[in-house]
Amino acid sequence: MNENFFAGKVIVITGASSGIGAELARQLAPLPVTVALLARSREGLTKLATSLPSPKAAFRIVPCDVQNGESVKEAIRSVVSEAGQIDILINNAGIGQFGPLDGTPLDQIAQVISTNVTGLLAVTREAIPVMKGKRSGVIVNISSVASYHGQPHLIAYSSSKAAVYSISEGLRAELHPFGIRVLDVQ
Repeated sequence: MNENFFAGKVIVITGASSGIGAELARQLAPLPVTVALLARSREGLTKLATSLPSPKAAFRIVPCDVQNGESVKEAIRSVVSEAGQIDILINNAGIGQFGPLDGTPLDQIAQVISTNVTGLLAVTREAIPVMKGKRSGVIVNISSVASYHGQPHLIAYSSSKAAVYSISEGLRAELHPFGIRVLDVQ
């Protein structure tokens, strides 16, 4: 990673306790940045933060359930209160569900959509005013190749990631005048 680009930045990662989010934290650890690790599990975040060998990065553990609007507001408020800004938001929180659509309970489908789409929108909605205030920022939405190619037995996941792609496209145009870049990573 380019240390000059990241130096001094405040980075928020949702879904940081495992998978891609945890790996991003590991990759950022040697850089002089502040990383707010957001996930539902304080225990998982603490375990991750303490497992990083001699990080240069300052890690902040911020419990947050992206499916809960008040939890999201409090998490973003906490990050800004402690770090003063948000330079990069990485929307990584997500869940999958495997099985045929006609055999999948509607509440499981709703949970996938709530986490992968509504959760992303909730976090982004709270971070945008912070970035607009400084007229800069980067929003990275973690999508999937499944956003382009619906996968059998992954209908809810594929459709949620297609929504993430569409959200990214719309936000890119909406936020460009404010110096905020939006990326969709698949």
